[in-house]
Amino acid sequence: MDIRKLFGWSNSSTLGGTADPGWYAPPKRDYVSIETAEQNMAIYRAIKLISHDLGRLPVDAEGGDMTSDLLVTPNEKETWFDFTRKHMRFLMLYGNSFALISRNGYGEVVGLISASPGELSQIQIDQDPGNFSYRHSTFGNIEPEDILHWRVQGQRPFWGASPIVEASRALNLAQVQEDAGESMYRTPGLGKVSIESPEAIGPDMVSKLQDAFKAKHGGKDGHLTPIITQGGMTVSQVGQSLSDSEWITARRFSIGEVARLYSVPPSFLYDLDKSTLENSAAQMKSYVSTCLSHWSAIFNSEFQLKLNSTLKWDTKNLLQGTLKETTESLRMAIDAGIMTPNECREQLGLEAHPDGEDLMISKNYQEAGVTGTDTNAGDKDTSNGDKDTD
Repeated sequence: MDIRKLFGWSNSSTLGGTADPGWYAPPKRDYVSIETAEQNMAIYRAIKLISHDLGRLPVDAEGGDMTSDLLVTPNEKETWFDFTRKHMRFLMLYGNSFALISRNGYGEVVGLISASPGELSQIQIDQDPGNFSYRHSTFGNIEPEDILHWRVQGQRPFWGASPIVEASRALNLAQVQEDAGESMYRTPGLGKVSIESPEAIGPDMVSKLQDAFKAKHGGKDGHLTPIITQGGMTVSQVGQSLSDSEWITARRFSIGEVARLYSVPPSFLYDLDKSTLENSAAQMKSYVSTCLSHWSAIFNSEFQLKLNSTLKWDTKNLLQGTLKETTESLRMAIDAGIMTPNECREQLGLEAHPDGEDLMISKNYQEAGVTGTDTNAGDKDTSNGDKDTD
C-alpha cells in the first residue's frame, strides 16, 4: 500500500511538509487553525514575548562555524533580531522552521538564508527513518547538513509537531468562548428571551413577531429601546448572561491553557489574578528557567549539530531586581570580599573609581572569621600535663 494514500499526504514526501493539507487537517468553521491562531490574544502575546526576548537578548557563539558577524546580520535582508523572532514564530506556530546554510568556496559559512515552513518538505530515501533529504520548492533537494531545521518534538521522527495542532481541543474551546462573548455583547442586556401570549397565534404572526423583535432589540443598541407588550403578552429571559455562565472565569482558564502550552507564567499574558509585586521576581525566574531556556535549547541544538557552535544568551538583565535589591546584594558582595567596588560599579553600568580596585572585608566578616567555632579549635590544649594518673 502507498503510505502517502494511507496517511493522506499529497506530495512525494513520506514525512510530509508543513504546506501539505494532509499533514495539517483543514480547519473547521469557527475553529482555531495555524493561520488564525494569532487572533487569540493570549497566543499572540506568548509568541511575541518569547520570540522578541530571544531576539533582543545579547548572544555569543562559542566555537565552530558561527561567526560574530552572523550574529549581527545572518543574511543581507535580516538582522539577528529579525531572524530570531521570525523563526521562533514559525516554530511556535508550525512546529518547524528552516534556514539554508550558505557557504563559500572554502566551506566557510557566509549566511543563513531564511525559508518559510511551507517551502520545504522531507523526502524519505529508504526504510531508515534517519535517511532523508529536504526538498525546497525553488532550490530542489537539499542535504540535511546544509539546512538548519528547528522543530518541536512530536510523534514523527525528525519532523516537528505544531503546538497549535497538538493543543487544538483547548484552543477550540477558547474560540467558542470568544464567539459566545461576542454574541452576547451584540445584544447587550438581553440575551435569549421568551415572548408568551395568552392567546394562540398562527405561524405567520409568530414569524412577524420574531422579525420585529429582532429588528428593534437585536442590535448593539437594542438595550436602549424599551420593550412594550400588549394583549397580556409577557417577556422573560431564558438564556444565561455572561456572569451566569462564568464567562470571565472560563476565559481566564483558556489564558492559563495557552500559558501551559508555551510554558509562560500566566501573569506574562496579563492574567494578573494571582500576580503580586512580591512574587514578580520568582515569576521572572520561572519564565527564564522553564520557558526561555526551553525554546533557546531548541534553537541552539541545530547550531551545535550543523555548525558545531554553541549559542549562549545573556539573561542577566531579565533576572536583575530593583535598584534597591541590586545595590544591597552588591554591597554584601563587597563586604564579604567577593567583589571589588569597581566590579560592582561595572554591574551598575558606572565608570570605575580610582580607589575601587582593592578587595575589602568588613569588620563584621573579619570578626566572624576570628570568633567562629572552627577558628583556633585545633590549638586548644586538651592534655592533662604531667599529672600522675595512677
